[in-house]
Amino acid sequence: MSEEQESLSLSEENIDGNDDTVKIQRVKLPLNGHNALQIDKDREVDRPDVLKLSLLTNGNGHFTNGHSPIPSTPTNQPFFEELITEETAKMPVLQSNGNSQNGIVDTPVESTITNDTVTADENDATANEPGASGATVIENDTNDADEAIPPSHSSPVQTQPRKLPRPLQPVARLWNFSRVLCIALLLIPLIAIGFYAYAQLNHFQSNLYTVNASTGTVLWQQPASGAAQTALVDTQGSVQVATLANNKQQLIALDAHGIVQWQSFSSDGLFTLPSVHSAPGTVLATLSEQTATGHSLTLYSFNQTTGHTNWHYEITQPVQAQSADILGADNNFIYAVRTQPLAGQQTQVQLLAINQYTGYIGWRVNSPAEADGNPLDKGTLLLAGHTLIWQVDATIEVTDATQGNMLWTADLPFSNISILQQEEAQMVVLHDQLVVERNDALHSFDMATGKKLWNMSVFDFSTGTIPASIAIAGQTILVYGNGQIAAVSASDQHVIWQQRQMGNILGFHVSDDGTLIYVMLLDSVENSTPAQALVALDAQNGAARWTFQPSDQFTFLNPQSNGFQYHHNIILSTLCFASTCNHPRLYALNATTGSTLWKFAGNSVSNPLMSADGSIVSYEGNTSAWQQFSQGLSG
Repeated sequence: MSEEQESLSLSEENIDGNDDTVKIQRVKLPLNGHNALQIDKDREVDRPDVLKLSLLTNGNGHFTNGHSPIPSTPTNQPFFEELITEETAKMPVLQSNGNSQNGIVDTPVESTITNDTVTADENDATANEPGASGATVIENDTNDADEAIPPSHSSPVQTQPRKLPRPLQPVARLWNFSRVLCIALLLIPLIAIGFYAYAQLNHFQSNLYTVNASTGTVLWQQPASGAAQTALVDTQGSVQVATLANNKQQLIALDAHGIVQWQSFSSDGLFTLPSVHSAPGTVLATLSEQTATGHSLTLYSFNQTTGHTNWHYEITQPVQAQSADILGADNNFIYAVRTQPLAGQQTQVQLLAINQYTGYIGWRVNSPAEADGNPLDKGTLLLAGHTLIWQVDATIEVTDATQGNMLWTADLPFSNISILQQEEAQMVVLHDQLVVERNDALHSFDMATGKKLWNMSVFDFSTGTIPASIAIAGQTILVYGNGQIAAVSASDQHVIWQQRQMGNILGFHVSDDGTLIYVMLLDSVENSTPAQALVALDAQNGAARWTFQPSDQFTFLNPQSNGFQYHHNIILSTLCFASTCNHPRLYALNATTGSTLWKFAGNSVSNPLMSADGSIVSYEGNTSAWQQFSQGLSG
C-alpha cells in the first residue's frame, strides 16, 4: 500500500480531553479494484496507537474478502458500522479503468470524512481484539467494476446526479426559476414557425398540370402565366397557343415532361388547333388573319417533334371576301369548307379534301348556290368508312371519300330555317342505313343507292326551338330531347324502351362499347330547386346504373359544349357551387361504375382537356399546398 493512499490514523492524539467523544480528521480511504474499502490488519500490529479495525466483519461473522470467520465483538460492532455507513454514503462512484496494483485502484478519488464530531463509546474503541492476519475488504455484490457500489443491508449508497449537457443548462435554470415562463419562451418560436409555415403553404398560385387520367398522378406542373392555353395534349406532349407581350400569338410545343420543344413564328392573327384527326407525328393548326381587304384562313401542318412546317395551304384569301371552317378529317384528307361569292349576289359553299401529307387539294365538291339574305350554311360532315355524308342547305350529298366521286344526293325540305343547321347535324349510320332527322321525323336512306326506306315521327322529342337528337347505341337508334329518351329498332322502328320526365337534357354520350348511355340532367323533385346530375343508363332497358351528384348545390360547368368529356371509359367534368362558383372541382370518373377516380379542388379550374386515347389530362388550377393537403385528408 502506497503512502498517498494510506488512511489517516485514529490515534490517541486525535482524541480530546472529553472521554465521551472521538474526533475524526478528514481521511483518505484506500480502495481496492472493486471500489471497496480495504483495511490492512497487519499495520494494526505494528502501530498500537491506532484504533484497531481488525474485527470488522460483514455483519454475518465473516470477512468480506472471504477469509476464515472470526467471532464478532458486541462492543466494537456499532462503532464501525456507523463509521462505514457515513463514509460509504459520502464516497463517489468510481469508474475503474481496470488497472490496479496491490489491491488499490490506480485512479483513486478522495472520499473524505468531514470534521464533524463522531460520538462513540471509548470502551468500544479500546475493546477491539486483534484478529486474523490479512486484509479485510468491503466488496460490491457485483463483479462489474464499472457499476456503482450497491446498497448494503444497513444504508443505501448515494450516487451523484447526472449533469445536463451544457446547452440545456440555461433551460434547466429557467425551468427552476419559472416553469410558466420557460414554457412560454419555448412555445413562442414554435408558434411563430407554425404561422410562417402555414403562410407559405397557404400561398395560392396558378399552375398548369398534366396528370395521368386514371389516377390523377401529376406527371409535371409549372407556373401558369395565363397567356398560354393548352389546345392539344397526348402521350408525346402538348401544344399551347400563347399570346405574347406585343399581342402577337405563337404556338409552343412541350414534351411529355413539360420542357419546351419548339416555338412557331409569331403572328398578328389567331392560331387555332381544330379538333380533327391528324397524320401521325404532325400538328394541324389554322391561322386566321384580318387585314384591310378582308379575312384569310391558312391551314398549317407542323412536325410535332421539331416544329418544322411540313406544308401550309391558304384556304381563303382576303381579296375574295371568303370564310372557311374545318369540318373533319380521316387518315388521308382534311375536309374544309369555304364560301365564295357568285354573280347575282349569290354564295356557293365548296367542300375541299386537303391531303394530310402534302397539303394539296385531292378533290372538291360544290353545294347548290344560296341566295343572299339566308343564313350562311356550311353544312355538317359525317364519315362512315370510305363514304362521306355532307348535309348542307337542306341537301344530302354522299361522296366517295377517296376519289371525291358523288354517289347520290337527296333533298329534304325544311319547315323552320332557324333550326335547319341544328337538324342537319342529326344523322347516324346503322346497318347500311343513313338515318337523319328533319321536320320532327326520322328519315332512313339506303347507303348504297340513296333509296328512302322509312320514316318515323319524333314530334314528342322536339320543343319547337330545339329539334330531336339522335345517336347510336349498339344496334339501336336513340332518340332524345324534351325530357325523354327512347331506344328504337332500326329494322322495324318499334320502341324498345323509353324514359320520360327526365327534365332538361344538358349533355349526352354513349360508351365506346354501346352498353351505357351517359346523360346530364337538370331536374327538380316535387317542385324543389332544379338540381343537376350525371346519370348512366343501361342501353338494353333504360334502367339507371349509377348517378353522380356530389351535392344538389353544385352545377356542371362546360369543358365542352355538352357538359362533360368522355374518352375510353373515363368521364371528365367540372363542377362549382351554384351561387358563387367558389372552389370549383374537377372530377375524373370511372365510366363503368361512376366511382371517383380522382378530383382537384382549387380557387379556379379552367381549360380541362383529355387526350383522344383517354390517358392524359391537362388543366390549369389555382390552389395552394395547404388546400391540396386538406383535400387529401378529406379524401
